[in-house]
Amino acid sequence: MVAFKNVEKIFRLIRGTTRGMDEHMMGNKMKEKGMRFEERVATMLSNRLEANIKRNVTLIDKRGNRSEIDIVYGIFFKTYVECKDYSVPVPLKDVAKFKEVLRLNNIGIGRGLFIASGDYVPRAKFVDIKLLDGDQLRRQEILAPFIGIIKFASYLSLTLSGYLFMIFG
Repeated sequence: MVAFKNVEKIFRLIRGTTRGMDEHMMGNKMKEKGMRFEERVATMLSNRLEANIKRNVTLIDKRGNRSEIDIVYGIFFKTYVECKDYSVPVPLKDVAKFKEVLRLNNIGIGRGLFIASGDYVPRAKFVDIKLLDGDQLRRQEILAPFIGIIKFASYLSLTLSGYLFMIFG
């Protein structure tokens, strides 16, 4: 009887350890999937020639709470981007949490952008945060190089006109 109890304990330990390993491996896969999605969004922003793109930026609010923002870009007017690669619609709580992180860090909600690989639950669309769903992201990815070319041409023409003005007065 004692041997049976020991064997049962061993099986419980093995099952518990295996279950923990499965959850750990699943968590790593989800994290990798999220990181790939963030990279996809950062690439799209880079193709649009957005400036100063940084990933996984830590913010510390006035109470000392730390929050991580997936992507921050811009020089004078920064935009803060939260990315979610869910197989189900993004829930209201995720969008509301992002809005609250912005508020706690004295960042106007107009500077926030929430990008999802899919869609949002209906109520999440009324939180006053700019949302980009999967279809809109795909369109932006297609347009990004063209937007980048237009920006580059604008910068180039402004720079040249400035030089010409300096030379010819």
